[in-house]
Amino acid sequence: MWIHRTKYENSNRIEGKVEFSKDIKVKEKIMEKFPPIKMLYKSADNSMFEVFYLEHGTAIVSDLSGTPPRKFEF
Repeated sequence: MWIHRTKYENSNRIEGKVEFSKDIKVKEKIMEKFPPIKMLYKSADNSMFEVFYLEHGTAIVSDLSGTPPRKFEF
């Protein structure tokens, strides 16, 4: 088996404050856009289906090329 690898592998690190959303319209939109989610949870009001996002965080993207990591704040 042959696996293609790029010369420089990327590494991503993301951290931030996790916020959960109970907005049913957001859940419905996710289900419309991603059919496998709808197949799994059946409806937006399924209590097992949780939506979250990161608030006020940092993302660091680096690779093995020797270039300095790039940092993004949001």
